[in-house]
Amino acid sequence: MSAESVPAQKLPARPNLDQQRKRARELLNAARAGDPEALRRFHRHHPRFAGKATPRLADAQLVIAREYGFPSWPKLAAHIRGDGQRTRPFVAEPAYYEERAQGLLAVRQQRLPESVAQIRAWH
Repeated sequence: MSAESVPAQKLPARPNLDQQRKRARELLNAARAGDPEALRRFHRHHPRFAGKATPRLADAQLVIAREYGFPSWPKLAAHIRGDGQRTRPFVAEPAYYEERAQGLLAVRQQRLPESVAQIRAWH
């Protein structure tokens, strides 16, 4: 697994959405001020950040979400709120998905009643 597909940070055991919003605003302010570390984080985690455009709050939120391994801010927020929406970390490496597919096939081949439920939950 490449370094890009591994979350840069682990989400706290009891995450707080307001705290994550504050972190995004702080990151945004630092990037707008030209802070090299903030700009590096944007370059690493934002797919379209070229460093020329002025970043917006939504851009900083995307960076925060990606650092935790989520594909978007709404997915991170849903995970923190626990609103029942299933969210999974974003992984850019195809091997990750190949391994998941092999796992689903192995479960299916067991022909156990709970196999179908597990496949439906993760498909």
